[in-house]
Amino acid sequence: MLPERRRRGQLLALIVLAVVSLTCAPSALGAPASRRPVTLAGLVQLVHVDGVDARSPGQMALVLRTPGGLVALDPGATSLHAGTYVRLVGRRVGGHLLVTAAHVTTAPLAARRAFAADQPASAPSTPRLAVVMINFSNDTRRPFTADGVAAAVFSGPASVGAYYAEQSFGKVQLAGTVLGWYTLPAASTGCDYATWANQGRAAAGSALTGYDHVMFLFPTVSSCAWAGLGDLPGPETWINGYLQLRVLAHELGHNLGVHHANALSCSDGVVRTALAGTCTMTEYGDPYSVMGSGSTRQFSAYHKAELGWLAPTGAYTVTASGTYHVAPSELSTDAPQMLRIVRGADALYVDVRQPFGTAFDAFAAGSSPVSGVMIRVAPATFNMTQPALVDATPSTSTYSDAALVPGQSLTDPVTGATITTVDVGPTGATVQVAMPGGASAPTLPGAVVAVRNGAAIDVSWTASTDAGGVASYRVYRNGLRIGVPTGVTFHDPSPPSNVSLVYGVAAVNSAAIEGEIATAAPLSVGDVAPPSAPGVPLLTLSSSFVSVAWAASTDDVAVTGYLVYRDGVSIGTASTTTLLDQTPRAGASHTYTVAATDAAGHLSAASEPSVIDVPDVIPPTMPGGLAGVTSPLPWSVTLTWTASVDNVRVSAYHVYRDGVLIATTPATAWTDVDMPRVGAATYEVGATDAAGFESLRASVVVLAPPPDHLAPLEPSTVRATALAHRKVALRWSRSVDDVRVARYEIVVGGRTIATTARLALTFRVPVRTGTMIVIAVRAVDTSGNRSALKRVRVRIR
Repeated sequence: MLPERRRRGQLLALIVLAVVSLTCAPSALGAPASRRPVTLAGLVQLVHVDGVDARSPGQMALVLRTPGGLVALDPGATSLHAGTYVRLVGRRVGGHLLVTAAHVTTAPLAARRAFAADQPASAPSTPRLAVVMINFSNDTRRPFTADGVAAAVFSGPASVGAYYAEQSFGKVQLAGTVLGWYTLPAASTGCDYATWANQGRAAAGSALTGYDHVMFLFPTVSSCAWAGLGDLPGPETWINGYLQLRVLAHELGHNLGVHHANALSCSDGVVRTALAGTCTMTEYGDPYSVMGSGSTRQFSAYHKAELGWLAPTGAYTVTASGTYHVAPSELSTDAPQMLRIVRGADALYVDVRQPFGTAFDAFAAGSSPVSGVMIRVAPATFNMTQPALVDATPSTSTYSDAALVPGQSLTDPVTGATITTVDVGPTGATVQVAMPGGASAPTLPGAVVAVRNGAAIDVSWTASTDAGGVASYRVYRNGLRIGVPTGVTFHDPSPPSNVSLVYGVAAVNSAAIEGEIATAAPLSVGDVAPPSAPGVPLLTLSSSFVSVAWAASTDDVAVTGYLVYRDGVSIGTASTTTLLDQTPRAGASHTYTVAATDAAGHLSAASEPSVIDVPDVIPPTMPGGLAGVTSPLPWSVTLTWTASVDNVRVSAYHVYRDGVLIATTPATAWTDVDMPRVGAATYEVGATDAAGFESLRASVVVLAPPPDHLAPLEPSTVRATALAHRKVALRWSRSVDDVRVARYEIVVGGRTIATTARLALTFRVPVRTGTMIVIAVRAVDTSGNRSALKRVRVRIR
């Protein structure tokens, strides 16, 4: 194994990003199977199993999402197909279902609605994520705070939210909240991630309503040989103690529907090559994406196009020789950001990176990754399969110089196409593609201009050139072809309204070869711009309500309303610049933001956040049903009551005797062993909450029973049997008392030698064998009154 490969393998062993680990399966499958078969119906989902190092290849696994929760399927259930609704018959084996029969069926309407959100076609514009912090019955550690998690996921400058907003050109605005900690009934042993998800969802309850994704974050579990785990695609991720962008953004990427970013390693049998000979893929081998081995790097243009982030004109398919311009994949632009050269079932994809931002693609100027173009091999159509980075400098053993730099060429052995980098700069790269057979594409049309003409749009350009002559032009509107004129003008009579329009023109020669698309500047028709962000919310507390007010937004047409968010969750709409939040959580700190909408449905950026602490000013309700019961042995008073209710949480109960606080307890019962035995005592119980408010007190008067001066009756019969070795077996009848007999005393020679609450006792006496002795029994009541002695004679053996 090459040194760099070995290093990457060690890195993967350190932080393996997985959906489910093979190391979990043997212990589960080694568990005894349930004897009774079970039948489950649900949606089959695909997960990715990543080994702990390069010697453990990635594999696929399946889970069944049922209305009752998630069920891990036996790794051998490979005949099922992801995305199908099935009815499975099988037996439980540890944390898995061993499938014995499968039937594809039609999901009931309710199930189809419930599962629809689990299969995203592309990344939603505002994915809503709930981070649920969980720990276990055998491990209650809390290594993270809610504020720290919120900063890492949502609000920090290098957070997951900032990462997706930057690389999606603002198309993805991650929002959500942090919940927990919740201690699950399950233990952390066995890596039973499906059970943890089910119990975590149950613990969070209705707080998860309205969220697209749930991320379960827990203290590091050594039995799970992975750092993170996620559905591909789907709603859930699991984070095994690694609160890092590399792990968090990677697993959320799986949820959104992208696979790993691999690297291609080729060889002719003697030396490494770029594409020729025998090629294999290295899992996570692409160092320029968090879906590979990059710690912070943005997705490649391939993954961005797969998620629908590139403009309709962002990917250009090369079919003939020509010179092409590729814009940096970090920029928001309508220019092509990726060239595609189809080679059958797969294709070569060419993109370019440049230094951008401060947190993610902050490459050093002049460094190798931004000094050339990147080439990747991936499917010709997007299908959640890993793209693989081509090493354009195979003479070295590292992918840090994988870029094809100016003056360097690479020839594809499949298509015969030769790619040559001409120039790379801040605006992108110029690339020459020479296709076999000598065919070439027309030159790029020049000076494309789109102008309004009443309700229509007129497009014009300067002519292209071609060795065989230009036959026609193809005009595109937002990536869709709308006309094929032969001249250098085009009239679009009915463009759509309330959108931004980008017109593009490509020349076609007599051999039907289409050249590169040249685009005009974007043209707005109607209301195309979102409103400006509202002003910072002004928060005012009134009783337990929060009044939210803000400065108005502006719009190119008109603002129609506002959306108000509390902790990232929408709580209402307003047509004015105020809203009263009547449901804040008392005793909590809440963050408010506001966004504006216009008639075209555009949503503005969110306002700057404002934070307010909502105090708990409502005391708990008075405890109910307070009762006191005395007990003579030992003397005590047991108080019981029904639980109070609080708007936040009852933290404890205060117990008073005759106005003096004598105890604090979280339970709804308490025993007083210090009440005087005569007279009466007034007991009060009040509930308290975390804010220190105490409820009205419930009260009860407890009377001490009258003094007991009557002694018990002596036992009516006593029988003694001499046993060997100077032992005596003594039995007697039960005594009677006006209150209660507490115990019996055994008396020999005027001395009490034993005490018992039973009606029999065997004991040894310290006298000589053959001695006749007298043994007496007397009863003692709960007040200490003693009965007369009941005697019996016995000769010791």
